[in-house]
Amino acid sequence: MSRFNAAPPRPLRRALAVLLALVLSVTGVTLAAPAVAATTEATFFGTEKPAITAFDDSGAVELGLTIVPAVSGTVSGIRFYKGVGNTGTHTGSLWSASGQRLATTTFTDETASGWQVARFSTPVAVTKGTRYVASYHAPRGHYAAATSAFTSAVTRGDLTAPANAGVYAYGASRFPSSSYRASNYYVDVLFSPAAAPSDTVAPVISAVSASGVTQTSATIAWTTNEAASTQINFGTTSAYGKTTTLDSTMATAHRQTISGLAAGVTYHYQVRSVDAAGNVTVSRVDRTFTTSTTTTPAPPATPSPPAGFQPGNASGAVPVPAGMGAEDASRPTAVVGTGTAASCTSAAVVAAVATGGVVTFNCGSSPVTIPLSQTLKIRNSTENLVIDGGGLVTLSGGGVRRILYIDTCDSSLGSVPGNCLYAPAYPRVTVQNITLADGNATNESYVSPGDVNQGSNGGGAIFALGGRLKVVNTIFTGNTCAPNGPDLGGGAVRVLAQHSATPNSLDPSQAAMNQDPVVIVNSTFGGAGKGNSCSNGGAISGLRTPITIVNSLLTDNSAVGCCANPAKPGTPGGGSGGAIYTDGGTYDVRISGSRIERNSAKAGGSAIFYVSNSRTGRLYIDQTTSSGNTYAASGQPTPQSFENYPGIFYLGSGNPSFTNSTIK
Repeated sequence: MSRFNAAPPRPLRRALAVLLALVLSVTGVTLAAPAVAATTEATFFGTEKPAITAFDDSGAVELGLTIVPAVSGTVSGIRFYKGVGNTGTHTGSLWSASGQRLATTTFTDETASGWQVARFSTPVAVTKGTRYVASYHAPRGHYAAATSAFTSAVTRGDLTAPANAGVYAYGASRFPSSSYRASNYYVDVLFSPAAAPSDTVAPVISAVSASGVTQTSATIAWTTNEAASTQINFGTTSAYGKTTTLDSTMATAHRQTISGLAAGVTYHYQVRSVDAAGNVTVSRVDRTFTTSTTTTPAPPATPSPPAGFQPGNASGAVPVPAGMGAEDASRPTAVVGTGTAASCTSAAVVAAVATGGVVTFNCGSSPVTIPLSQTLKIRNSTENLVIDGGGLVTLSGGGVRRILYIDTCDSSLGSVPGNCLYAPAYPRVTVQNITLADGNATNESYVSPGDVNQGSNGGGAIFALGGRLKVVNTIFTGNTCAPNGPDLGGGAVRVLAQHSATPNSLDPSQAAMNQDPVVIVNSTFGGAGKGNSCSNGGAISGLRTPITIVNSLLTDNSAVGCCANPAKPGTPGGGSGGAIYTDGGTYDVRISGSRIERNSAKAGGSAIFYVSNSRTGRLYIDQTTSSGNTYAASGQPTPQSFENYPGIFYLGSGNPSFTNSTIK
């Protein structure tokens, strides 16, 4: 991430030159024979040996490692790497993220050097997705160290060390919270994942439906509350007698077509799913459908939104690239409502979205707002999802919850193969012809493994990590996320990763090259009295992810945090990118045919903040007007705002590309 005001901390001044010289001459680590007694517990560093085993600093210091377990389990002890001069009585501790000491132990029977191990009297239970700090106290210093080890999150097995995971505190043993140059101090845990309970509960089937019935075929869909297989029993009586081919893919959204049917015949059917543990469930209700006797007429064209629904930049005339326009919604998989506003409930929306496919609404001829009682969470097994509001529907978070959540690294939504950030080609999610209002991610407690140390509270309306996201003809108003934090953002939309054809080809920020861009077309963010807000990126925030914005309108959004990234002394950080905040390595942001006006920030870029740390990405602005964007008071003794183009702070490859645009 971009760095400002980076002065060396006092405790490390004495040997900074020595450390930097050593680090520049050594990259990575070397492997040594295991220095820890045989154990069944997992560790983060394994048998690694530091290049610098005894840093030239004799001050008493508490050294630690921040960890986030991906699964719940226990920590039974602490280990650290000992070098020459690291003498005296060493104690190890495990802390909560708030600084509560959860357990402590004293190291005994130490060797002269290498990995030292001490166990707690009782293992400490730890919860998945929660931060902890493992530490030890070195009363005479001379600790192992390496700078630039945690410039971004590092995951090994079930343990993740977030960016800046190495922490320290000088003096007597206390909670270490300071960090320096993303250093690693070679502190570790003995971690045991909790044993998975035996599964004896069968999947629960719901939302069974038949659609697409023709003379010779019908498509049956249903959902299960856990991943399970897909199969249908069917026949001309309730005895069935026939079955479809078993689809053993574990999924929660099920869909299978029965073919080879006779015209004008009533068929009975029931659905069947088996989970990974072999638990079988069959739908209890005997359902029927009747094949048609005539050829099914051609489907109607996708209806156009009503005249009163006018998202996007009315004067934007950039041709929409192929594949970036609205999806065909003429053959919905699920329809929310039965023709009245009262029939369009939160529960109906949740059920329809869980089915996947194309979701439309039948709530009457007047605009309707549907308050959501829970966030719409997209299962990772969902291949395609189109949510089309027809220009009449507003989904509201009520100011208390996020509206839509996509995260291929969230195992509670189903596991994915390969690199969870960039390998999954789906979910492919399109949100179109709809308004998303009053979403609020401030109180979201889950921290995605892909978002460690970046803030869990971004994306008041939409949080997207993995798969592919497209937003077309959509209005975002009054959405919010956390008001402070150096690198979190996206009052309306927060994106952290998208599918890449080369998921393991990483740039210097550890992001995959060749990611598909997040696509935002003909959409509106904000408006007078309706702006979106967050610490950074009042409307849109992206980390390490390409974004394409076409013919859109971004007005009256605000970055309300203070001040900058990293946070300036005495501030919690943030306040950059009144409309758009992006940060990362090799990624491009392309904005065309759009207007960016009346947005505000307190730090970098009243309109746009763009940083490519490796200076390999670029900002492209074409046929766009950015004007009237301002800086709000920071509450600090001196102004904290900065820009190097009107309303824009930019660090990237060369200069931004401005064509046929007005930037003032």
